[in-house]
Order: sequence, then structure tokens, then C-alpha cells
Amino acid sequence: MKIHFAVQCHKFERRLAWQLSSIDQQVGRDTPEIPHQTNIARPAYALPEITIDVSYMPHHSEPSIEYVLRSFPDLDIVHTVLTDRNVFAQRGLVRNIQMVNAKDADWVFFGDCDNIYHPHFFAELGHRLESCTERRTYYSRDKHHTETEPTDAACREALINPRINYAYKRAMALPRIDKKNKKVAAGCCQIVKPEWCDGYYVKRANDRHLFDQGQRARSDIRFRKRIGDSFDLCLPVQVHMGHRRDKEEGRHLEEQR
Repeated sequence: MKIHFAVQCHKFERRLAWQLSSIDQQVGRDTPEIPHQTNIARPAYALPEITIDVSYMPHHSEPSIEYVLRSFPDLDIVHTVLTDRNVFAQRGLVRNIQMVNAKDADWVFFGDCDNIYHPHFFAELGHRLESCTERRTYYSRDKHHTETEPTDAACREALINPRINYAYKRAMALPRIDKKNKKVAAGCCQIVKPEWCDGYYVKRANDRHLFDQGQRARSDIRFRKRIGDSFDLCLPVQVHMGHRRDKEEGRHLEEQR
């Protein structure tokens, strides 16, 4: 099974480093032991093939996006580099491009680059998807949300080395906020077959302009309505690495996260 994992990154390189570390540390039934993590039990299922599609604009960041991506030579990473500011500013348009990139995959997973995954997450995901034949948007609801300040401190470790040992275990140990997750396939976890999507995410993006108005990706709702009902796969709990958010500040934030 081939899964095309698509994210967009602008000034989130430190959290992306944690996410890529958690994906690099995924294990399946036949996965060789991971250095420094020999105590991880093997799941009952094989690990699917994962291609990671990272969309970004050339920009200054600390650490640089290119350095972060180069730090994971064992991962299959696609660089979707965009130079049109107005296209990049609307997530629906970016995901249109990533949908084309995913045309040969069995499944496309639209995610956010600040979520961290249990070492068994993708093996469990591949197993559950084998029986998912109904046209729906699949997702997993269970997620912890961490406090911003201690998460910012932990993420600064990526400045020294983007490869974070025990990424999931350490993310789970961060202080959490009390936040409930909606019973819907939110834009940070939408999993569908590319063949159901007719080659595009949305025909017309209705997102707010990221840079001029702040992040508000409304095209995700339009996409879900087009594909069908949401279905929770009940996978191992994810960790959202908390941060200051555009919609809470009322403006676009260019701070490094």
C-alpha cells in the first residue's frame, strides 16, 4: 500500500522536524530495529510505503526548511516548492497541486506539519484502510494538544539537530491543554483515495489569504462535503504540538514555530 502524506510548511520547521522524526521512527511487523529505540514493540501489521509531500515557499527560517528535509535521508520526501505567494496563501490551491502529486498512490493523507505520530500509527492506518471501500473522508479523532511555551522550548532542539530521538514519547510527556476534538475529519487529518477526488481538492478555494488575513482554511469543509461522510478509524492518539495561532491573534504570525 502506498500512502501520499501531504503537508504545507511556512515558519513551522521546528515542529516539522518533530513530525518527520516521528514518521522516521515508525515501525511495522518486519521493520528493522531503530537505533536508540530498541524497546519499541512490533505491531502485527506491515508498514505501508509512505511518500511525504512538503509544500513550501523559499523563505528564511531557523532552521531552514531545506536543512530539515535533508536531515531525513531515509524518508521519501517530495519537495513541492511554490513561488506564487497568492497560490501558497490558500491551502485549497496548494492541496490541488499535492493531489496531482498523489495520483499514483493508493491513499492521500492531508495533514498539518505540527502533528506527531505514535510509532505504530502508520502500520495501524494501513491495516484499517485495507477494508475501507466506501467513498468517505477517513480520519482519526483522538489527539492531545500541548501547551505552547514548553512546546516552543522543546522545539528549539531542532536548531541543533532536526532528528529528535523518541519524538512521540517526548511529545506525549509535554504539558497539555484541555481541548476537545470535533467528530469530523479536520483539515489536519483527511484520508481519501485519489481516484475519488477527480484530480483536484477544490475547484475554487474559499480560504482566507494566509499572509494578508491569517490562516483560515475553509476549503477543507468544501472538500469533505464533496467526498462524503467522515469516518473515524480510531488510531493511536496523535499529539498536536501547540503554538500561537493566527485566528486567535487576529493576524498572520511570521514567528518561527
